[in-house]
Amino acid sequence: MHRVVARIVQRLDNVDPEARYQAIRKLGEIRAADALDVLIGRFDDDDPVFRREVAQALGQIGDSRAVGVLLERLSDTDESVRQAAAVALGQINDRTLIPVLVKGLKDESWQHRRGCAMTLGELKAAEAVEHLVPALSDRNDEVRFAAATALGRIRDPRVVRHLVAQLGDVDTRVRESTVEALARIGDRRIIPQLVQALETDNWTHRHGCALALGRLKAVEAIAPLVARLSDEDREVRELAAGVLEQIDPQWHQSPRARRMIPKLINRLEAESPYVRALTAEVLGRIGDPKALDALIGRLEDEPQVRYAAVRGLGELGEPAAVPHILEHLDADRQYLHLTVEALLGIRERNGRYIDAWPNVFCRECLTRAVRWPSRFSFGKRLTYAVRRAMDKSALSGPELNRLLFKPFRLVTCRKCGLAENLEPGVALVIGVIGGKWARDQRTFSDGDRLYVLLWDEDASRATAADIDELEVRNVPNTGYDRALNVVWAKLHEAAGEEGTPTKKIPVRLVDDPPLSESALELLKAKFKKILR
Repeated sequence: MHRVVARIVQRLDNVDPEARYQAIRKLGEIRAADALDVLIGRFDDDDPVFRREVAQALGQIGDSRAVGVLLERLSDTDESVRQAAAVALGQINDRTLIPVLVKGLKDESWQHRRGCAMTLGELKAAEAVEHLVPALSDRNDEVRFAAATALGRIRDPRVVRHLVAQLGDVDTRVRESTVEALARIGDRRIIPQLVQALETDNWTHRHGCALALGRLKAVEAIAPLVARLSDEDREVRELAAGVLEQIDPQWHQSPRARRMIPKLINRLEAESPYVRALTAEVLGRIGDPKALDALIGRLEDEPQVRYAAVRGLGELGEPAAVPHILEHLDADRQYLHLTVEALLGIRERNGRYIDAWPNVFCRECLTRAVRWPSRFSFGKRLTYAVRRAMDKSALSGPELNRLLFKPFRLVTCRKCGLAENLEPGVALVIGVIGGKWARDQRTFSDGDRLYVLLWDEDASRATAADIDELEVRNVPNTGYDRALNVVWAKLHEAAGEEGTPTKKIPVRLVDDPPLSESALELLKAKFKKILR
């Protein structure tokens, strides 16, 4: 044995496991054939990492004398050792092993069957294909996984139909290895077969076929994949969306997608409201005016379908949809929010303000549209956008600010003359800041004073000197108590003492609906003077 090899072999008995691993790796790197017997003798080590390193080193050395012990390791209790042994046998490339490995595909041990299949793949044993195909139906998913992987390495076009059938396997890893095998073979003649299989009742098969079409970059599959965007199975829907982006990021603009519009419109009549909702969103994404009437017709459907329809109309960007969208403003709060988004989308897609807006939006509609974003801190973006969208209306800036940021109980519609009691449009704490612009981004002026929404995450931007007055409103499911704590801390921070505030400010309480007892106690404890 060479002196260098002998010194490395001595380190195999080191108490430090990492030193032992490094010694094994070194023997493999230098292809120390004179250490072969030592390595074979160490294959019974209790440490699976050590056994894996031995298998890898034997593969690098490439001596056929290691074949027997590597075959035994195909049934090792450790996954990584079995894998390393299969790869090592492939590196040794002793093709006389193939009959032995084929016989091993029928062994009682699933570990051994799996190892034999993996090794046949490493050897690219085309003569073993007819024996690997039955292994695709093995009762053990690990064996099926190995068989599909091996067939992918061998790349024999004759197995394509068997692999396509395997796309419906119940095991995710088996389906993925089958897809990988089909991609390696790369036979695009299977695309029509995959497209047809997208209509099967088995969701796992639909999932596998969609995955394979993505790997094959099958542009011709765009239309059937669009149909899968409203599949009843969530995993198939999500995969179809990802595959479409993979095939063509601009799929929604492709003629193939547009050809699906009649079929998608028919799916709006599906029994499942979930399918109808998903279909409405897909039609909006494609953006063809042919879907306009069908989407408008869904504005009176169940809530989830109605929401999807208004989103779709916003994506569609057709001004003709505006009056129909506004007819349903009384639906619910979620619809109000989506209405604002849809109208802004229509405006953006037309590059100008919609002339119809000043005529259809009255004061009541404004209040309703703004009420949702104010309450849930969509604040700057949506509220500002609504103001911009309404700049042709009869409302002046101060009037609009009063709608947004002052107590507003009785609203009279200038257009229709209706009067209605509405909830206050603002939420949480409003700081009235005298004569200066605050650093907070949610700021609006009525000409004399500046109003700023103080939420807990941004109240810290104002200083105690900025705050002249607080107005507290009860809005359920929000963190107004946290915002109050932030403001209270601001009033004390300049003095450095928590017990002595630096300035006194009036607090106006709007408690309709009534605040909880805990909220009232919080206010009374911190703010002595509360105005009703």
